[in-house]
Amino acid sequence: MAARPKEEPVEPGWGPPGFRLALAVVAGLYFACLFIASVGGGGAGEKIPQPARFFVQAACLFPSASQKVIEYRAELWSCRERKFVPFDPRADFPIRADDKESRFQRLGHFYRTSAPVMQALDEFLLVRHNARAEPVDGVDGPVGGMRFVSLRIPFPQPGEPTARFEYRPLAPGPEGTEEKPWYMTPASTRAKRCEAAGP
Repeated sequence: MAARPKEEPVEPGWGPPGFRLALAVVAGLYFACLFIASVGGGGAGEKIPQPARFFVQAACLFPSASQKVIEYRAELWSCRERKFVPFDPRADFPIRADDKESRFQRLGHFYRTSAPVMQALDEFLLVRHNARAEPVDGVDGPVGGMRFVSLRIPFPQPGEPTARFEYRPLAPGPEGTEEKPWYMTPASTRAKRCEAAGP
């Protein structure tokens, strides 16, 4: 007669059965809320109470991929030509001047909607440019103001080669680029500054 196999001891779950069942229900509710907050169709995620919403929106941090590269540009008002002329900010923002971590690009990213910052940038560029003996920023002669814009440059289609980023502030954006203005020195201010600067 074969010996009966030795029974392995079974470790009981932690806590009483009712407590373990409650934990299973809470876990189920959590995963359900995580799914609802992630899908978010029809504003379903908004129905989750605010304190709980903080813990279930983990999958919504990056809901969609960016479709465009954003690059910030400045144009200076030429008193001689009476128009905005493309401006190269690298002489005034030398730190990381040729990449997306340039102080100029960071300024645009964080402060493009701040009127006090844009006005300070306007004054800074005006004073720096007009104090130079030789033009090193692409604009000749005195200037009276600034126009600050962002270029939205589309990514290549999937499968197409992606060119390495190259900052060319005086060149027009590639085909399909959208331009969004953020700040422009008022015309009256430009006229006064140009009059004060002389011919």
